[in-house]
Amino acid sequence: MSQNKTMPGAYIVFASVARASATISDRGVAAAPFELSWGPVGEVREIEQREFIKNSMELFGYPYSAPEMRDLREIFTHATKCFCYRMPTSNAATAVATATGNLTFAVAKYPGKRGNDICVVVTKILNTDTWYVETYVGSTKVDAQTCQHWADLQDNGFVKFVKSVTVEETEYTLTTDTTVAGDGSKTYYTRTGEEGNYTYTAVKTEDLDNEQIGNYYEASTGEVTYALCFTGETVAGNSKQVPNEEVNMTGGADGEIVNDAHDLFISAIEPYAFNTLCCPSDDQTTIKMYVTFTKDMRDNIGSRFQLVCYAPDSSTGADYEGVISLFSRPKDADADPAALTYWLAGAEAAALINNSLTNSKYDGEYEIAVDTKQALLEKHIKNGELVFHNSNGNIVVLTDINSLVTLRENFGSMYQKNQTIRVCDNIANDLASLFVSRYLGIVQNDANGRAAWKNECIKYFRELQRLRAITEFDDDIIEVDIGNEKDEVITYINGLNIVNAMEKLYMTVICR
Repeated sequence: MSQNKTMPGAYIVFASVARASATISDRGVAAAPFELSWGPVGEVREIEQREFIKNSMELFGYPYSAPEMRDLREIFTHATKCFCYRMPTSNAATAVATATGNLTFAVAKYPGKRGNDICVVVTKILNTDTWYVETYVGSTKVDAQTCQHWADLQDNGFVKFVKSVTVEETEYTLTTDTTVAGDGSKTYYTRTGEEGNYTYTAVKTEDLDNEQIGNYYEASTGEVTYALCFTGETVAGNSKQVPNEEVNMTGGADGEIVNDAHDLFISAIEPYAFNTLCCPSDDQTTIKMYVTFTKDMRDNIGSRFQLVCYAPDSSTGADYEGVISLFSRPKDADADPAALTYWLAGAEAAALINNSLTNSKYDGEYEIAVDTKQALLEKHIKNGELVFHNSNGNIVVLTDINSLVTLRENFGSMYQKNQTIRVCDNIANDLASLFVSRYLGIVQNDANGRAAWKNECIKYFRELQRLRAITEFDDDIIEVDIGNEKDEVITYINGLNIVNAMEKLYMTVICR
């Protein structure tokens, strides 16, 4: 405590002894690109599982249970968080709401065909100067507000209102010479001409097009008809009551995924931290790009995650512990061959460091084609291919492996298990985060400082052992020393014993 006070008195500060942290980072974070019909394009959004379930309509334009949300439901079956990216498309179009005369008075917030399901309803409140404006998506009302001037309307989660237009209630006095045949109390009209010089023509009942009734004007003979107008262009008319106009948006289109959509996703996702990266493509060139990116991030940048991809061939370089090669596909006729990568990316991301996905049941929405012959299943394992199989009527993961098949000195078969890679990745991520937050530029690189760092490591590995992620840990396997430069700390851990889940049982029973 600084001894620099001016006034007499007692100055007392309580503090605790600095304690080592043993925080094991949470898992469950995935990153994936999606083909979507709503939402911001080419932008990474961090979405939590509960947020997706609760606010799917607002985030992605559809209810949680909609067929269009299937890929998102697949990944969020287990992932607690996902960095979602809507892939860019060519020839995408944004839906608009137009009045008579092609005047646009509202625009969908995002491009895509979902905009065509938006309807804007404008109603004049009786005996007031106030308009009531509602926005519907399908049958769901998503916004309602009142205004006296169109420019006062606030954009909502689905619609941007064109503030430059004006809305007003305009009166026209209709004089009629002919009543509609068979209906002496009411006449329908079409209108031609320009504002201030309109000509109204009566339409016979049998000639009315009921599907286009909003294009007609209705009045009792000799009465005033009211019309809702945007900058003088009539949208609808109705006699005896104030206008109520429903305008469906049109012109929205998804377009085709651009050739470099996955390249753009890779560039956008690089700054983020996640446990798994999903490649939902069966194109080998695209898969190779994802594999190359994963290797660079793991080996050169130090960003530890695993890639989940579908059926990579030898040209992709997927013989690597950071790549999980899925070789099962859906049987559904409308499903993409790589669709199951979403579920697996979410499940692998959420798998704990003391758990394996081996024999885990598939609880997604697809029907999966599985191999039934033992020889084929064994071949998948030897080739580093993760597949599902049928176990007593349940579709489960055969064994939780990555695509590493070429073993090398000091890098043996234990690294073929994804549980091993999860433990290694968590150690790398957690200790790096701990060093940066508590030691980098803060603690002196002397004997005491290095002893404190070693104590942090010991505390961390003891916690891993408590969680049964490692076993037989001994403090003495950790060595910490100064490096070649005065600001360098060398940490050497020799003999860490990582635990894997049981998979094979060998039993001998001798009978007599």
